[in-house]
Amino acid sequence: MGWFAWLRIGCLVACMAIAVVVLTRAIRLTWPALIASFAARPARSAAPARLGALGIALIGILIYLGIARPGWLQFGLLGATIGAIDVLAVATIRRHPGGRGTMIWVLAVSLVGMLASLALWSPGQADANRYIMEGRQILAGQNPYAIPPEAAEARALVPAEVAGEVNHPSWTAIYPPIALLYHAAVAAIAPEPFLFCLSAIAGMILLFALTLHLLKEMRLEPAHLVAIAWHPVLFIFIIGGAHQDMLMAVLLVGALAAAASGKISGSVLGGAAAILVKPFAVVCLPLLLHRIPKRYWILPPAVVLAVYVPWIDAGDGVVRSLLRFGEGHYHAVIAPVIRYAVRPLSAGGAEPTLVTLILCGVLILGLYVAWRRSRSDLIARRAMRLLAVLMLCLPVLHPWYLFTLVALLPFSRGWGLLAWTAASPLAMLHGLGIRDGVWNEQWWVTMISHAPTLPLVLHEIFAQLPMHGVRSPEPSTACDVTPYGPHASKAG
Repeated sequence: MGWFAWLRIGCLVACMAIAVVVLTRAIRLTWPALIASFAARPARSAAPARLGALGIALIGILIYLGIARPGWLQFGLLGATIGAIDVLAVATIRRHPGGRGTMIWVLAVSLVGMLASLALWSPGQADANRYIMEGRQILAGQNPYAIPPEAAEARALVPAEVAGEVNHPSWTAIYPPIALLYHAAVAAIAPEPFLFCLSAIAGMILLFALTLHLLKEMRLEPAHLVAIAWHPVLFIFIIGGAHQDMLMAVLLVGALAAAASGKISGSVLGGAAAILVKPFAVVCLPLLLHRIPKRYWILPPAVVLAVYVPWIDAGDGVVRSLLRFGEGHYHAVIAPVIRYAVRPLSAGGAEPTLVTLILCGVLILGLYVAWRRSRSDLIARRAMRLLAVLMLCLPVLHPWYLFTLVALLPFSRGWGLLAWTAASPLAMLHGLGIRDGVWNEQWWVTMISHAPTLPLVLHEIFAQLPMHGVRSPEPSTACDVTPYGPHASKAG
């Protein structure tokens, strides 16, 4: 192995050591919030019995999906039913937050649901197979940004059944380096893609703890955790599908939790790490840099440059596949409308470029308006609005892309983003158009997935909404504009 390969191995070891330290500090940070979530609660109306019935129905549907393995139509509709259960559960919690028993039930149903979702795993999960192959390449000294999965030296590192089911085998690595190091850490255990399902459950436990801490800092009821704990994207795509978006959600929520606790460097480094898992998190970086000393602004670019150094022997390969992936279109919200509008005006193959330019313009304008309209809101809700604008403008929107947005739903005040993400399993109906193993987008599936909730989504992103679930009656406390949540004195 060359020295670049040893540098990548060293980066992996360093990141694993840092992860242990960060995990230890996260446990110390979130432990009080976990205790408070189960502590004796003030007298209030108990959550009605329908929360119990909804939890049982959710688990029943997941068990059925794992055992029966129904077709695409039934799978998509039952997945959307889980989304409806989540919406009803959130509505129940917003009216009756309940107490200790409610929290125990919410977490118990979520844990049982995640275990039941393991039955949804299929060895043909092309994304997880790519994760394992890229991880094994790093451990063998290969650079995944330079050697694609179809290369003989890469295929020799994994079992034949894994090598034969890899997403885009002719493409080199798509994701940024922290994601690849995560792949290597899991692949070091065994060349088994199913391990990503198990690591996702472990990551979700950490995400729940961080979310409870952030809810406590912002003086919101801990039972609002149900919005993510019972969400169909979690069960179907993160656990059952073994997608890695859980890691970006953990890092971003961790960055927001650090900001809420006044830990400036931790929040900025966490945001930079989230970007190095998936670039979507970049839209939230201004929230973490806003109103902090400018000397900390050097941290994100410094971290990005340092992490990319061990991979530069691949040249432009470190970004080639990522840019190529952005050229596609699938299940998008705004992009199909723009393509339809510009088609009569474009000629000579200029349509993709024109659509991209218009999408970028809409994204920048949307982010600016969302930023301005949310200046008096909590940092988690501001992050949720900015991420929602990005998701609306993506040319490719797979359901699991929404998970980082889902992770912030416990802080939501409206219904649009919750309903939109809850309907995401309807995207499975695109499976009705599979031809020769290739997923072909069905326009009517895209429409029923996005159109019914789009007005509510736009309203939640750009409008001022009433508060829900805030214990403190003082609006100034509940909506502090600093990135450190309601306890401004902790900002230092």
